[in-house]
Amino acid sequence: MKLSDDQIKDISDELQAGFKVYINKDTGEIRSIYDFDFLSGVTDLWEEELSRIKKNWLNYCVIRGMEAWELFEIMEDFIHKVENENLVAEIHNALKNKKSFARFRTLVEGSEYKKKWYKFRRKRYIKYVREQLKKEGLMV
Repeated sequence: MKLSDDQIKDISDELQAGFKVYINKDTGEIRSIYDFDFLSGVTDLWEEELSRIKKNWLNYCVIRGMEAWELFEIMEDFIHKVENENLVAEIHNALKNKKSFARFRTLVEGSEYKKKWYKFRRKRYIKYVREQLKKEGLMV
């Protein structure tokens, strides 16, 4: 079974939104459930969905979002796409301090590089999804 490019993009978007993606290896059905590690409050709805998946799908895999260090690498790599030397210096400084993710986001989203950042990050997430699917035997 091979997933389409559109499905891979959808999985990438779900991961970026804080979901775990469950893929039925037999049917190709895809379900997303909010990642409990980031969820506060009532989780009953998600627990019911997860229970249905585990009960009805015998052969599935889970694709999780990137680890913090992987996201940090993407931010570091993005610096090479920024031509504004002042912004580069600010980003370098932000990444060296506490709350580096929030500081990076504030700097980039408030700049002319916002769209470029989103495109760069999405491309890297799609690559990440393809790598995860390959590990699961769902990509050739």
